[in-house]
Amino acid sequence: MMRHCYHSTALLALIILIASCSTTPPAPQETKLSFINRQVSLARHQQQNNELATALSHWQVILLMNPNHQEARQQHSSLTKTLTEQANTSFKTGLRAFKSGNYKQAQRQFLATLAAAPSHQRARQKLRDIQEIRMSKAQLEKSSMEQQYTLANEEMVASQKRASLGGLQSLLSKGQYQTLIAQAQTLINDNNRDAVNDFVAQAHIGTIADFLSKNMLEKASVEFSKASKLTPGDPGLAELSKSLATAFHQSGRRLLSTDIDKGIAQLEQSLVYDSSNRHVQRLLKQSQIMKKRLSIISGRDNQGTSD
Repeated sequence: MMRHCYHSTALLALIILIASCSTTPPAPQETKLSFINRQVSLARHQQQNNELATALSHWQVILLMNPNHQEARQQHSSLTKTLTEQANTSFKTGLRAFKSGNYKQAQRQFLATLAAAPSHQRARQKLRDIQEIRMSKAQLEKSSMEQQYTLANEEMVASQKRASLGGLQSLLSKGQYQTLIAQAQTLINDNNRDAVNDFVAQAHIGTIADFLSKNMLEKASVEFSKASKLTPGDPGLAELSKSLATAFHQSGRRLLSTDIDKGIAQLEQSLVYDSSNRHVQRLLKQSQIMKKRLSIISGRDNQGTSD
């Protein structure tokens, strides 16, 4: 039973290492001593790069393998104290931002708190509070958008659908993207198809930016696909492609410590928008190898428990 708990805890700690690991994981036949030595090297390297949380994870793995490792014990104690202080500072800063209504800044600080202290329950609760506030705001915006859409449709019917390209330009400049797309369907014909499609593409591009600002990456990806079919060479799409790649990369990196499968999926999506990013390529490869390693270790653990 103790052996099962030991390996289960080690698996959790190993998952945390993925996001910042800079070398290829060991082969399945790696010895215990060589594994510990490699973890020591990685821990020191991460500390030099000021990646303290990742370094602490490496020291934790070492202590799981060898509780009497002196350097690991010393560094674990020191880093734990440092990260606790960082977590407290970030949380206090986030709390001030939250009270002042600066939820974006508050979210960054609460995430920084959790990066230093993953078990910080108050930071988790505040992030949930921010999400609820944003959802309520989004619902109000949705309701307002639906009302605007209804009014736009009534106006369109009342004017016997006398929409024009100038009207589409006006809607675009006002950011009324969904209304623009709806009106374009009634306006488009063989004579103005290219011009109308260009307006629709710009509306999709504007919608992508809105979704990105709300971290709604999957919806932004769908809008990107629609815009790409209409104007594949638009320079605005090139910039948004970089933004989507960065957003999926950041999302994947965060998810690796909690859900390796989802994290890998987000990294793969990042490469869809920027296939030349070597950092993402390397991180994805390391994550896939680590997933395989964890599967092997988990299988051994289950076999050992059965024995």
